[in-house]
Amino acid sequence: MSFHRPAINLPIRSPFPHPGQARILADPSRNKIVRCGRRYGKTKLGIITTCQVASEDDKRIAWFIPQYKYTTETWRELTQRLGPAIAKQNASEHRIELKNRSALDVWTLENDPKAGRGRFYDLIVVDEAGLVPGLKMWFDMVARATLVDRRGRALFISTPNTIGPDFDEMFESAESGADSDWKAFTATTFDNPHLPGEELDKIKEIIKTLPEWLAKQEYYAIPAPNAGGFFPRDVIRRMMTDAPEPLYVGTLTIRGTPISECAARDVENVIRRRQIEAIEWEERPDGEWKVWDDDIDRNRRMVMGCDLGAGVGAANTVFSVGDADSKRKSAEFASPGVTPERAAWHAAIGGLWFGGGQRKDEGTFPGAEVQFEINGPGEVFSREMHRLSYPAMCHQSDDPADMATKDPSRFGWRSSPQAKETLLAAYRGALASGRFFNPSKAALAECLTFRYTKTGRLESVKTVVDPADEVARVPHGDRTIADALLWDGWMRAPVTVPRPMERSEATPGGRLEKLREAEKKRKGRFAW
Repeated sequence: MSFHRPAINLPIRSPFPHPGQARILADPSRNKIVRCGRRYGKTKLGIITTCQVASEDDKRIAWFIPQYKYTTETWRELTQRLGPAIAKQNASEHRIELKNRSALDVWTLENDPKAGRGRFYDLIVVDEAGLVPGLKMWFDMVARATLVDRRGRALFISTPNTIGPDFDEMFESAESGADSDWKAFTATTFDNPHLPGEELDKIKEIIKTLPEWLAKQEYYAIPAPNAGGFFPRDVIRRMMTDAPEPLYVGTLTIRGTPISECAARDVENVIRRRQIEAIEWEERPDGEWKVWDDDIDRNRRMVMGCDLGAGVGAANTVFSVGDADSKRKSAEFASPGVTPERAAWHAAIGGLWFGGGQRKDEGTFPGAEVQFEINGPGEVFSREMHRLSYPAMCHQSDDPADMATKDPSRFGWRSSPQAKETLLAAYRGALASGRFFNPSKAALAECLTFRYTKTGRLESVKTVVDPADEVARVPHGDRTIADALLWDGWMRAPVTVPRPMERSEATPGGRLEKLREAEKKRKGRFAW
C-alpha cells in the first residue's frame, strides 16, 4: 500500500507522514503489525492509513479500540480529518458515511469480544492492540472473517507495554516470516522527527537513570523479558517450546461408569474401602485428564493441587498432580462444568488412582495429598471430601494438635491478595530455577496472563477465551493456581522416598504396559 494524498475532489485533511511512518505506509504487505516507542505517532499512522483508504470510492473501514475511554480522542480527530467529506455521521453508533459511499465504524472491544462480527471491511485498524484481551483469538475468530469478502487489510499498532502475550507473539510470528500475510515493524521514539530536539536530548539523559529494560520498552519498543507480566516471559516461552504432548488423554471411571454419572454410594465405597481395582481408565480425546508420565509409581508421595470453579462454565476446575520426590507434574484435570461437590468426587477418585499405593514396612500412602483453595467453592469441596472420608488433605496448621481436627474449614489454603502473591512468587521461583518440571503447555500459557493491575493487585488478565482452547469462557489462571498449590503441597512436609519394592509387592505395572495389554485384548480401557 503506497502513500498518496487524498483525491482532490474529496476534501479529506490527512496528516502528512514523517519518514518513519512513510516507510511503513509504502510497504505493500497485506497486514502490518507495528510496535512503537512512546510519542512515535502510532495513532497518527492509523489515521493516515484510514484517510488514504477512505479517499477511494465505496470502501469499508473499521477501527477497534480496547476500551471506551480511548475512543473519544480518536473519534474527534477522525471526524475532523474527514469532516468536509462526511455525508452522514452517528456519534452514538460511532459510524461515519462519506460522500463517495465509503464508511467508517469505530468499535470498542470492552465487554464486546465479538465486535465487528458479521461486517465486511477493506481495512481494519486496531489501536493499542497490546491492550486487547485475547487479541489473537479475537482476530482469528472474529476479525479475520471481516476481511475475506474484499481481501481486506489489517493494521495492528501498540507499544510493548501489553497486558498479555498475544501481541508480542503475533509480532514475533510476523517478524520471523512464519505468517506470510503479516509484516512486523519496529518504530522508536527517536524515529519521530517532529519531536523537539532538546526534548529528545532530555529523554536520552533520563534514560541513563532508568532500568535498562524500562528504557528499552518505553522508548526503543523492545519488550521487557516479562512483557509486563509477573512470570518471566522468556523463561515461560522456552518451557512451552520444550513441553511434550500428553501421552494419554481420557477419563477415570468406576467399573466403566464416568465419575460424574456414578451414584454417590459407589464413589463412597471406592474411597472408604480403597477399592483401587474398581477405578479404570478410559482413553477419550475429549477426556478431562491429561497424563504425561508413562509409569506413575503409586508408592511415592503424590500431591494434588486443586483450583475450584463454580461449575457454570465460566472458569475451569483444575487438578495438578505430581510426585513430591521428583517435583515433576505428571497429570492434569481441567473441566469447566464440574460443581464443587462433584469436583470432590473427581479429586478423591483421582487422588486414590494416582497416589493410593501402600508400604508394608513403613505404613501407607492412602492417596495423593490434596492441597486446595478453601475460599468460595473450596468450602463445599472440603465438606464433601470429608464426607467421603478422603484420608489425605493438607491442613492449614503444622501443629499436630490442630491437625487432629475434623473441621473441614481448617483444611486447604486460604486465599488473600497477599497470600496469593506469595504462593505465586514461590511457584515462579520454582519454575525459573528448574525445580518444578511442568509439561503442560496450557498451564504455562496461563502463567503469561498474570500481571499487576493499576491498583497493585496481582491478577490473571481475563481473555476472550481460554488460552488452552478449553470451553471455559473466561480463564482466571486456574491452571497456574493449581500448579502453585501443587508446589505448596510438595513443600509442606518432608518427602519420604520408599525403598525399591519387589515385583510381587508392587501394584500392577505402568500405564504403557497395561495399555499394551489392553490393546492385545482389544479393550477400550485399561487399569493399573
